[in-house]
Amino acid sequence: MNQAEGRLHKVVKQPYVYQAARWVGVVQPKFQPENRNLIFAPRLSIRGTAFWLKYPPLLVTCSHVVEHLAYAPVEQTGLLVVGSNGNHMRVAIGLLDFMHDLAFLVPQNVTDQELEKESANGLDIASDYPKLGEEVEYAGFPLGNQLWDQHKEPSYAKGIVSARMRDEGLRKVIQITGSIAPGFSGSPIVSRDDPKRVIGIISNSPSQEAGQAQIFMAVAWEHLQVVSKLILD
Repeated sequence: MNQAEGRLHKVVKQPYVYQAARWVGVVQPKFQPENRNLIFAPRLSIRGTAFWLKYPPLLVTCSHVVEHLAYAPVEQTGLLVVGSNGNHMRVAIGLLDFMHDLAFLVPQNVTDQELEKESANGLDIASDYPKLGEEVEYAGFPLGNQLWDQHKEPSYAKGIVSARMRDEGLRKVIQITGSIAPGFSGSPIVSRDDPKRVIGIISNSPSQEAGQAQIFMAVAWEHLQVVSKLILD
């Protein structure tokens, strides 16, 4: 064995938050005038990000990412799908929580084995809030098809907790400072010290008043925990 053959190559494992992220998209309907049939074109429109919880095995995104699909026929809206790395599955909206900007998606026509495989890289739910100044990680699909058509992979980013928790009455959020763009909505956020537990879900981009401040809010893990328990019950 020569030196090259005996050299060990370190396998770099993708971050947990990266593995859990999925794009949320719509396969658009298209009419065929010649035979008056409706088909679904292969063109995919990426609308945002979702992610898997490990237990319970649930797909989570923001309600504002999918709410426009909830009240119109599929012939008008298109098929709601989620996926990653060239694979995708059809999903339906199982629950919308407008107060906390949460949505739970239900895979359609999948076996228990397929569901188990998909959720195997899912995240657990945190049990405490991150500290001020703590480093966090998140992954999603910003800028929709503009990036996805080129790379077919999530975008990974880092930030810091710039306000530990803000209580807005019926809604608790965590303020994050970091790179953000449209399409990150629904992305999970984890602490770098505990990368398997989701502490928040990206809910909005910076306001116009914030300018280039790169400050955004994440729906706190507490709401995710409460709603997921309601689904199980």
